[in-house]
Amino acid sequence: MLQRFVYSVGFFLLLCALRASAGGVPDSHQPLIDRLKPINGFSGSFEQTLVDANGDQIQQTRGTLTAVKPGLLRWHAEPPYEQLIVVDGERMWLYDPDLQQVTTQGYRNDLARTPAMLLVGETEGLRESYQVFREQTDDGERFTLIPRDNGSLYSKILLGFVGNTPVEMVLWDSLEQRTRIRFKDVVLNPTAEAGLFTFQAPPDADVIYND
Repeated sequence: MLQRFVYSVGFFLLLCALRASAGGVPDSHQPLIDRLKPINGFSGSFEQTLVDANGDQIQQTRGTLTAVKPGLLRWHAEPPYEQLIVVDGERMWLYDPDLQQVTTQGYRNDLARTPAMLLVGETEGLRESYQVFREQTDDGERFTLIPRDNGSLYSKILLGFVGNTPVEMVLWDSLEQRTRIRFKDVVLNPTAEAGLFTFQAPPDADVIYND
C-alpha cells in the first residue's frame, strides 16, 4: 500500500540504494531557499508519469493538489488510479477507494522523507539533507537535489521553475524508475479552506495504522 502511495504522490516512501550524478552549479542552497521561502501555499492540477529504467511508461495519473504551510496537504488522483491523500499536520492518510482501505501514519516534517513540502517553503533542514545544484534553462531554473544520506528515500530529486513558479518535480528511485510530475494552473499562496485537510475514513473502509 505504501509503495502505491509513493507512485501516486511521487514523493513519499521508497528506499534508495544508489547515488546519482548531477550537473549545474554546486552549493546552490541559498538560491533555492530564496525561491521557496515566499511560498506559503501551492495549488493546481498535476500530471504524473512513472517510467521504468528503460524509459517505458508504466503508469500515468492526473489530479489536483493543495498544500499549505505548515505541513498540510490534499492530493487527489483521478480514476482509473483514484487515490486521496490528506496530511493534516499530524497524520498522513491514504484512501484507496478500489480497495476500500485507508492507510495512516504519523507525519514528520522531514525533507529527507517528504520533499513535496519544499513546494510550500518548508526549507528547514535543506542544507543538512541535500546537496543542491542549479542550472539555468531557457525560461527559468532547474535545481537538482542529491541526498547526503546513503539511506535516503530517493537517489535524486529535480525541481523546475518558470519564473518564481514551480512547474515540475522529478524523483528517481532505487529501481532506476523515474516519477515526473508536471504542475499546471498553479496558484501560489492560495486561500484554502481548513476542511480540505481533514480526513474522515468511510465507515465501510478498513483502516491500517502504520505507526
